This record gives sequence, C-alpha cells and structure tokens, in this order.
Amino acid sequence: MNIIDSHKLQIILKESSETLSFLQSVLPQDDLSSELAGYEISKLLKKQKQLEKEYAQLVQIRTSLTGIQNKKQLIEIQNKIVEVASNLKESTKKLCRLFKENPDIESDSAKVQRDRREFMKMIELLIQMVQNGSIHKFFNMTTQELEEQDKLRKLIQMEKELCNDIKQLQVDRLNETKEYEQEQVEINLKIQTFKEKLLYKKNRAYAKNSYREKEKRSEESTDFRTFDIEQKHIQDQIKNLQNKIDTENQVFQELKDFLVKKEEQARLSSDEWEKKTQILKLKLEEKIEILNKEKEKCTEELIKLRQWQEEIEEERQRIERLEIKEAKQKEENQLNLIRIDNALKLIQQEYIEWKEQGGGKKKSKGKKKK
Repeated sequence: MNIIDSHKLQIILKESSETLSFLQSVLPQDDLSSELAGYEISKLLKKQKQLEKEYAQLVQIRTSLTGIQNKKQLIEIQNKIVEVASNLKESTKKLCRLFKENPDIESDSAKVQRDRREFMKMIELLIQMVQNGSIHKFFNMTTQELEEQDKLRKLIQMEKELCNDIKQLQVDRLNETKEYEQEQVEINLKIQTFKEKLLYKKNRAYAKNSYREKEKRSEESTDFRTFDIEQKHIQDQIKNLQNKIDTENQVFQELKDFLVKKEEQARLSSDEWEKKTQILKLKLEEKIEILNKEKEKCTEELIKLRQWQEEIEEERQRIERLEIKEAKQKEENQLNLIRIDNALKLIQQEYIEWKEQGGGKKKSKGKKKK
C-alpha cells in the first residue's frame, strides 16, 4: 500500500472513530413499559417452573400407584395431571407472546455499546498498524476472527437444531398426552361397560339365588312331609317288629326248655352208648388180635408162594431160551439147505448153458496139405 492510500485510510478510520464516540455519548432513554414487561415475564417464568415441577411430581406419583386399591387416587392424579398440563400449555403461550411483543431493550443496548467499544478498539489498532506499515498482521488477525465467527455460526446452528428438537419433543409430549387422555377415555368406557356387565350379572345371580332358595325351601318342606310319613311308617314297622321279637322270645324260651330236656335225654343215652361202645371195643380188639395172627400165617404162605412163583418163572425163562436157541438152530439149518439147493440149481443151470454152447464136444482137425 502506498503512502497516499494509507493516509486516506487513516483519515477515514479517524472519522469513523469520532462518529462512534459521539454515538456512545448518547444515553438510551428509559422505557417504563419494558420494565413492566420484564416483571410480568419473570412472574410467568416462576409460575412456569412451579407448574413443571408439579407436573413432574404428579407423573412420579402416578407411576407409583398400582393395584385396584389405588384406583380412586389414580383417577384423581390423572385429572390433576390433565389440569396442570393445560395450565402449563397456557403459561407457555403467554410467555411466547410476551417475548415476541417485548424484546429485551436493555440487554440489546448493552450489547450494542459493547460491540461499539470493541469496534473502536479494532479501528485504533488498524490505524496504528497502517502507520507502522504492518497491515498484513491485521489481515491475519481478521482471518482468525472470521474462523472463530464461523465456529460461532456452527454453534448457533446447533442451538437452533436443539431448539427444534425441543419443540418436536414438546409436540410429541402433547400428542402422547392426547393419546393418554384418549386411552383413559377408552379405559373409562370399558370400566363403565364392565361395571354394567357386573351389575347385570349380580342382579341375575341374585335372582337365580332367590329362585334357588325358594326352590330349596319347597324341597325342604316336601322332604319334611316325606320324612314325617316315613317316620310314621317306620314306627309302625318298629311296633310290628317288637311284637315279632316278643313272639320270637317266647318261642325261643319254649325251644330252650325243650332242648334242655332233649339234652338231658341225650346225655343219658350217650352214657348208655358209651358203655355199649366199650363192650364193642373189647370184642373188636379180640377180633383184631385173631386177624393179626391169621395175617402172619397168610404172610408166611405168601412168601412161600412168591418163592415158588420165582422158581417157576426161572424155569419158564430157561425153557424159553432153549426153545429160542433150537428155533434159531433150525432156521440156520433151513437156510443152509436153501443155500445148498440154490447152489445146486445154479450149477445145474450153468452146466445146461455150457452144454447148449457146445461144451464137451471134440474139435475136428483140419486136413494137412500135400
């Protein structure tokens, strides 16, 4: 950069610095409406935090209430959750409207003054660098700041994305709340239906039980009447049986007396029979002794007869052996005769055949040649 251009740049930068200094000396005016809006916003923020805390506590209590015994408390907590969610939604809408209508002027003015001071410092630094001829350092510093600003833009973009995600989560929460409310309505309808069915079944069961109770009572009265009739019949049977028992006892007593008499007679007759049996026993013993003696004699005779029979059997076997031997000898002689006869016949037949073939004739001698 030449001297003229650097001089022009210095003049422009000095004028800009003086203008910024003059603007800094101008004080911002106080705005009463902005203070009131800030008070209202802070009040709504406190209320918003309280509602969020209450909503979280109610949700935690709802998760801990399980079982039929806590059904009533669960319904109350659900109603409170719906009410708090509605209030939270209204509070969020009010905050958004207030932030849109009343921006933060004090913070904005402070930021403007801070940026202005920094900009003035940068201008003074640039003037010094132009005077010293080291403007390339300013270029490097500017490039570095631009890179940092690029990082800042990325962070801002990430913040926007996070805000969008938060909004989406809020929308999802509202949708889930609506779905939950719809499910609660359906569950309440089902509960009402089940209650009606239960009431119908209870009434029906009560009617059935009443009918059965009346039926059982009628059956019971019928059973009592039947029991009375059977009881009378049984009493009559008992009387008849008692009469029969008396008759049987009388008959038994008479039979007993009769049997006692018969027993006495039998005892007397048994004594007589015992005496007779003793006499018969003695006679039989004598007969047995005689028979035993005869048995011994017969046994001796039997032994002799058995010996004689054995001798006869041995003689018979000896004779049979001799007869068998003679028969075998006779058969052998007959076989020998048959063999001799067959041999003679064979010799005779062979002799005849030999004769027929010219055996025994002399052969004629042939004439001698002269």
